[in-house]
Amino acid sequence: MAHTTRVVAESVPAGAGPPERWFAQDVGRVIAAMGSDSEHGLNRAEAATRLAGYGPNEIVGERPPSVWAVALQQLRDPMNLMLVAVVVVTPARARSVG
Repeated sequence: MAHTTRVVAESVPAGAGPPERWFAQDVGRVIAAMGSDSEHGLNRAEAATRLAGYGPNEIVGERPPSVWAVALQQLRDPMNLMLVAVVVVTPARARSVG
């Protein structure tokens, strides 16, 4: 059974930010610097304040290109144009020969 330690922030004011090189610091120190609690996290009021101030915790990325944009990009390559030509010409030629 894993042992857990509850850390409560008391000495560092909320919003002071994590210490420099937070990834190399003691977990308790980082939690305290963030004004949080290792067992319960932020209280509802603080979570709402941070959500309003910083926005949701999500990565905003660019929309992927549409299928048509990808197809157009592929047709700009001469080799792909040659393959399309082969697909069109081969059945027509097979009918005339056969």
